[in-house]
Amino acid sequence: MGKQLHIPLSGMLAFIVHFSVQGATFSSDSIHPTDTVKFLTPHFIDHSVVSIEETEDWHILLEEMAENEMDTEQWEEVLTELANNPIPLNNASREMLESIPILNADQVENLSYYLYRYGPMQSLSELMLVEGMDARTMRWLKPFVCLGTIDATPIDYPQMKKALKYGKQELRWTMGTTFQQKQGYNESSDSTSRYLGDPLHACFRYGFDYKDQLQWGIVLEKDPGERWWNKAQSGVDYASFHVLLKDSKRKNTLILGDYNVRFGQGLVCGSAFSLGKNTSGGVPELTEPFISRHFSASEINYFRGAAFRWTLKPFEIEKKRRFGIDLSTFVSARRLDSSVENGVFGSISETGLHRTPSEIEMQKKLRQSVIGSHLELRWTTLTAGITAMTWLFDASTHHWKIFDSKGYKEGNVSVDFRTIWQGLLVFGEFSLDQKGHKALLAGTSFKPHPRMNVTMLARKYESDYQALFSNAFSEGTSTRNEEGLYVSTDFQLAQRIRFSGYLDLFRFPGLGYAVSSPSWGQDLAAELNATVGRNGLVKLLLKSKTKEKNASNSSLPMYPIQPFLKTQLRLQISQKQGFWSIKTILYANKYQFGKNLSKGYAIAQDVGLEPFGNRFSVMVHAVLFNTASWENRIYLWEKDLPGAFSMPMLYGQGCRMSLFAKYNYKNMSLQLKIADSVQPGMDVLGDGPEQLFSDRRTEARFQLSWKF
Repeated sequence: MGKQLHIPLSGMLAFIVHFSVQGATFSSDSIHPTDTVKFLTPHFIDHSVVSIEETEDWHILLEEMAENEMDTEQWEEVLTELANNPIPLNNASREMLESIPILNADQVENLSYYLYRYGPMQSLSELMLVEGMDARTMRWLKPFVCLGTIDATPIDYPQMKKALKYGKQELRWTMGTTFQQKQGYNESSDSTSRYLGDPLHACFRYGFDYKDQLQWGIVLEKDPGERWWNKAQSGVDYASFHVLLKDSKRKNTLILGDYNVRFGQGLVCGSAFSLGKNTSGGVPELTEPFISRHFSASEINYFRGAAFRWTLKPFEIEKKRRFGIDLSTFVSARRLDSSVENGVFGSISETGLHRTPSEIEMQKKLRQSVIGSHLELRWTTLTAGITAMTWLFDASTHHWKIFDSKGYKEGNVSVDFRTIWQGLLVFGEFSLDQKGHKALLAGTSFKPHPRMNVTMLARKYESDYQALFSNAFSEGTSTRNEEGLYVSTDFQLAQRIRFSGYLDLFRFPGLGYAVSSPSWGQDLAAELNATVGRNGLVKLLLKSKTKEKNASNSSLPMYPIQPFLKTQLRLQISQKQGFWSIKTILYANKYQFGKNLSKGYAIAQDVGLEPFGNRFSVMVHAVLFNTASWENRIYLWEKDLPGAFSMPMLYGQGCRMSLFAKYNYKNMSLQLKIADSVQPGMDVLGDGPEQLFSDRRTEARFQLSWKF
């Protein structure tokens, strides 16, 4: 996966130049006109000598993200948009670079300065000369950028006539089903838990895109078990629509309809994605305020209304005294699923499923109104922002809820910052809720060695802190009741060998779910990554987590807490040769809690074939698994249709096979996914209405897309 160097004798000079700049620092504070680094301009490099490994199908990156416990369902939507509208580096504004979620603030700063100092790039291989661009980041970045041309035109908006003529459109139709009948479709089932619709899943998506400046789209979806016509909706069960308008430099953005937003480090509002814990070497730091369209079938974690970002004063890197002001504001009003009685609502359902009479009874019973704003100020090396946000429900909540006591009317305010000085990145956010409860997150990233990066992040979230839309770095599922210190490192040991890992120490000062007293834990991960030949890869990953929870002991008046230890080991070997690709995964884990010890393992094999290039491809995935207990369950990512996320849970003993096939003809694409799981000796799979009275589960999905 690393960068590949082919060094003929005539290219020895370029080889020496490449390794001479590995330790160079390309920043506005360290490079001066008299420095010797001025002789290493990219225009003297033989680009046929230095090359970056090609990524033919960027969807392969989703597998690496899934392995690093990232939410690939949210990443897929954003990366699809980036792949369809690659960023032209040579005329990219700072805002355009900051819209690439793969880059952190330090990399954006270094890339901006590199383009300013050396002018337009002649090849994407020059990315290797930008400080902070490690091999993995460059490979992840390459599918979403292009060279472009120098464009000095001022900020303007697209002309409607021109946009309609040259814009791209796409129609996508997806359908799928499970062949075995589930308990919910049985006529003898309880009337309150019986599915009212058929077992088909259907999704229709239409989108229009003109250079990422003018976009609109609509998504219609019916989940398995739901009716095709929903009376409460006066239409299909889920419908989403949006219109987006940006200027040519992507500084100003307006969205009407469904959208996502993210401000600061996510302590107040973080409905979009974040890196979180990962062994990819990425910094878990959120950069630019993020406003994007919601263009997926996910029925949770989005806003509905209007949002805009306006640049009051542009930030121009060409000027010595740089200063900029950006304002982002949004309003949202949507109805949520909840049980509401006598003006009081209980829990909010986030499944998005409306299959049974009881689920339909909860549909859209609770109205939620939200308003928020973020003001960002930029100086030469410092960015600071202020976020204010409030939400309101049209019903009050139960006051007896201990672990989630959000009121019907609350809000948050926060201050965030990030700065870069001499290669040192420092970032953080401090937030207060309406009752004065605090949350603090701060981190730093630096390079003690030219080939080594270190990140440190500390957080302290009070037990009573409430933020309805927070999505910040944490061990738990919510941004509250947690203190911790996270340290990660990424070290290029040799040209083809890379080590990365992290250590997270955390503590829960208050009570929590299944924990009746304060508790602590630690999370450790280490990965060794080696490239073999041109397209071979060997990865060894070790994870170990210790955490406390209640021990079940009926002889005591209270359940005592004690630590459990879960250890995971994963070995992956992959190789691509011509139109063949092969990948083998060996996975094992061990879970120990008190005197109880259980183990699990899985062996997976992937074989891919592309005999006609991009015209036709097929991928076969097979896995054998054996897990002794629920705690040993295993998740392995497998390739799926665009817009779908497949990381099935492997529990018990059995095997699973899947076939993915894709055929492209001109502007049309047909993709098919068939998966079959068999667990001998099992009479029932699943639980509740999802139960299958069988030892196997067979699923099939297909997708037809047309671009015009």
